[in-house]
Amino acid sequence: MINKNEEKKAGLIPSFKSFKLSKSDRIEMTINLFIVAGTVSFIYLVLMFSYQQLLKFLTFNLGWTIKTNLKDNIIAYTLYNKSNQILIGLYLVTLFITVTFRYIHERNRITLRYIRKYISAMAKGKYDLRIPNEGIGDYVTLAQDVNTLMDSINQAFKERDETEKTKDELMNNIGHDIRTPLTSILGYLRLIQDSSDLTQEELASYIKTVHSKAKSMQVLINDLFEYTSTQQTTAKVNKQAIAMQAFTEQVLADFNLQAKQAGIEMFCQVTPSDLVLEIDPEKMVRVFNNFITNTFKYGEGATYQKILVTEMTDQEYKKYTRYQKNRLDTIKTEKWVVIEFRNNGTLLNEEDLERVFERSYRADSSRTSQKPGSGLGLAIVRNMVALHQGVAYGIVEDQDLVFRVEIPILREDLY
Repeated sequence: MINKNEEKKAGLIPSFKSFKLSKSDRIEMTINLFIVAGTVSFIYLVLMFSYQQLLKFLTFNLGWTIKTNLKDNIIAYTLYNKSNQILIGLYLVTLFITVTFRYIHERNRITLRYIRKYISAMAKGKYDLRIPNEGIGDYVTLAQDVNTLMDSINQAFKERDETEKTKDELMNNIGHDIRTPLTSILGYLRLIQDSSDLTQEELASYIKTVHSKAKSMQVLINDLFEYTSTQQTTAKVNKQAIAMQAFTEQVLADFNLQAKQAGIEMFCQVTPSDLVLEIDPEKMVRVFNNFITNTFKYGEGATYQKILVTEMTDQEYKKYTRYQKNRLDTIKTEKWVVIEFRNNGTLLNEEDLERVFERSYRADSSRTSQKPGSGLGLAIVRNMVALHQGVAYGIVEDQDLVFRVEIPILREDLY
């Protein structure tokens, strides 16, 4: 970030919020206006002199007299008598118009030079500069567009830096989590290799442990790969028209046995029942699976898991959503689909409801938790929902822990 005093010395940031002419600019403009005024005056004098010489030529060389030839034409005679006043009036009007237009032109030229100075500084890396857009006349729109562009560039840089930072944190966290099972695997393999008196039961136990630790590593690596692939802007979404009633019932059917063992009743409701949504089924299955699995893992005391899929108009949705409402202006749609995963298990506070979607939240707690997992599940879910231009977030409502997925129903004719 550049120093403000240096910017002022360079003439980039004036001591006022709006644009004003500097002393040198005023001197330059005054000189140019004097030149224009002098040119107009010179032309006027030439015309006056030519007019007087014409009258003398007509009078002395041709014997033509004004009174004799114009006395019968009152208008012409009056114009002749008032000719000097008329010429002076024309001169003053012409001078005023010319100087005014020249002033506007000079001011615009200096203003444009002023704007170009800012743009040049921005192009050299001074991205925090902004063009004051007051007092710059017709160039207000240009200044606003440049400032908006620089805001976008700064935001892109900020997001890039945050992405790099989170990637570093992610790699550190995942590296720590991989190191733990890897150390165990190497320890057990060394024990198997170095011990010649192991019984078959001991050997089978060690191999089972190694296999379990290897599977934990595989989960971590697969989740890391899936997280990074869904975070990329080039990630592909293979959308298909999916009947949500059948889709939801099929997903729940995969958890029937696990739900019975956990004593959790599962049911779904799709409104309307014939709702069809354009989604990537593979990615959306992962979204459903993650939210449902989290109920089994962390929803202690839960007796039910509800999945509610509801189609809403844009007006209904804006009243319903609790997500950042300022984002709604960027999405043009007439309908939304809201998917809710509700359970009556352990509730989370407001801070944790947002943190569970962070990359490092579960990774940090998993070092002391007995529950397996990479901690990337909900971060992956949010990325997958974002690929559908939707959002995912958590709330507590009616003593239920609720995770919402909100997806716009986009149509080509809405763009």
